[in-house]
Amino acid sequence: MHLHMTIGSHRRPSATPSFTLTCRRPRWCPAQRPMAAASSSSQRDGPPALQEMDASSPAYAAVRQTQAAVMQVFTDHLLLAPASDGSANPGGKLEVASDDGSAAAAVQSYSGPGVRWLSSSALARPGMGFGGTIMQGFADGSSDVPHFLLEQTLFGGKVLLSLVLWPRRDWMLDDAYLQRYYGTAPPGCELTYNDLYNRTMAHPDWKLYQSPVLVVKPMMSAAFAFTFPPTEENLLLAQEAATGVALLWVSFLKQRQADGTKEQADEGVQLYDARYIQAVAEDPGNVMAARLFGEQNTNAIVKAMHGDATKEPLTF
Repeated sequence: MHLHMTIGSHRRPSATPSFTLTCRRPRWCPAQRPMAAASSSSQRDGPPALQEMDASSPAYAAVRQTQAAVMQVFTDHLLLAPASDGSANPGGKLEVASDDGSAAAAVQSYSGPGVRWLSSSALARPGMGFGGTIMQGFADGSSDVPHFLLEQTLFGGKVLLSLVLWPRRDWMLDDAYLQRYYGTAPPGCELTYNDLYNRTMAHPDWKLYQSPVLVVKPMMSAAFAFTFPPTEENLLLAQEAATGVALLWVSFLKQRQADGTKEQADEGVQLYDARYIQAVAEDPGNVMAARLFGEQNTNAIVKAMHGDATKEPLTF
């Protein structure tokens, strides 16, 4: 389930300071209106294990709030509707729990113009002090706009942040693609993806993270991947980075839609899309999830996260 860490083997982290995270307006997109803070009621939604983790871990509540803030960016700017892949419950929502109720996961799925699939998921095992959230946005096949990923994981008293616009062309050889999406600020935003990345590099508490899993390394070549202590300031900085990249993504989507042209799908983009779907479906963390929720439930979660594109090819 795109989890970089083994979800069954975490020690309970040391206590973190109690605080309430207040959404902060991204400084680099002044044209956007301020975001409302995620409501406490929305954070209490979900299976009991998620609610327990929200109540017992300020850091987990904060990463869930960042996820809610990013979702607010998407709903403010995109015409999204709940989507079901056939395995999710009506309304695109799927919830599962371990047999003993000690762990749970929830996924909400959406789709809309320009967005083939968008999923927002959370997992928690409060007895181990472990939790995480994942948001994945797959742009449709009529453009080469990068895909979106935000993953936040609590482990060992730290937060692991993975934030990326996944390229859908060879950004090393295709300089025009590199400049279009990573070196250009779209209308309404002052900073580029590269600018935002360089800002995160300047945070003194943030340490670069590299996955030990070989197949994950090339997938994260464009990513903001850092670990940091879950202080209020660090969590606010993470929220600013996440909402900043989210605003870039929706701006690129809207820009391509405004062009009024649909690109002819080419083999290169299709191969990149298939590779990302394969990465989600075959993530090493899925094995550990299966131990908690069972193989059938885990397969349903994974399909709800990527729209079961391995079963039904992407539409171009």
